Amino acid sequence: MTQASVADLLKLNTCAAKYLTPYPMERFIQASVNLKTRTVDCCRNGCLASTHKRVQQNACDACGAPRYKADGKPAKKMTYWSLTSWLAHLLGDPVIGKSMLENMAAARKAAEEGADGMHDYYHAKNFRLLLDEGLLGGVCVMLNCGTDGFQFWRQNGFEGWPIVMTPLSMNPDERTRNKYQLLTAVTPGEKNLWTWSPFFTPLRRS
Repeated sequence: MTQASVADLLKLNTCAAKYLTPYPMERFIQASVNLKTRTVDCCRNGCLASTHKRVQQNACDACGAPRYKADGKPAKKMTYWSLTSWLAHLLGDPVIGKSMLENMAAARKAAEEGADGMHDYYHAKNFRLLLDEGLLGGVCVMLNCGTDGFQFWRQNGFEGWPIVMTPLSMNPDERTRNKYQLLTAVTPGEKNLWTWSPFFTPLRRS
């Protein structure tokens, strides 16, 4: 969607329109924010996700737990939220989108001029390398990936690791707010995962 069309939808979000039945309300929400999701099979104990070279495996490398139940259905799945959809929603906002594009332009200029020192945008060595190779054309948003383990319910021991992306192209006072932290997945795993690589693979195509 173009920035203009998304801006129109955001204006509708703040209008006084009222929907008296759930069906038109659901359609309105789906038209306003479309965060695509995909599911991936994972170990029932949360050790690994069945991605990349593990797509054809029927058991977990770490604990040996079977991938499928007796009825042939996956023992456990985890959901990924599309990173592209998250960013499209931010870029479609007339205020946030403009700020992100301006910060990216400033970062490119700083990298091209060899700027040094502390700045509010990403322009370090890796950024300059990508710029020299022509990989930062058009709309390009640098991201910081972070995660932390948590225990949701102490009674049943449910644990997980939320995978969160922070857009570095936003102004500091914006990117540090919780509402701009982009949740891309929550692993249904233990506090100490066996390895991170299988859980990050789906994010490359989101």
